[in-house]
Amino acid sequence: RLHTKGPANVTKRFVDSGLESVKFQEYNLDFPHMQHTVGFGGVNAGSILMINKVDNTRVHGPGGQKDYFGVDDGEPCFGKIVG
Repeated sequence: RLHTKGPANVTKRFVDSGLESVKFQEYNLDFPHMQHTVGFGGVNAGSILMINKVDNTRVHGPGGQKDYFGVDDGEPCFGKIVG
């Protein structure tokens, strides 16, 4: 599922390159969706980049999306915002 907001030509370039989603979605318990982290959201994460302005560990960690998408996997978080 690809998030379609934004310029169509940018979205098309990602699709044409096979980069519209994360190929191996892996959640790491050592790197949760704490405040000021960056991750991917949604099933087959990769179409939605999110900046966690608050602690979203419960919502985007394991089991957090089960009621919405029927999956228990957590969504990947990969970076911290520092300043």
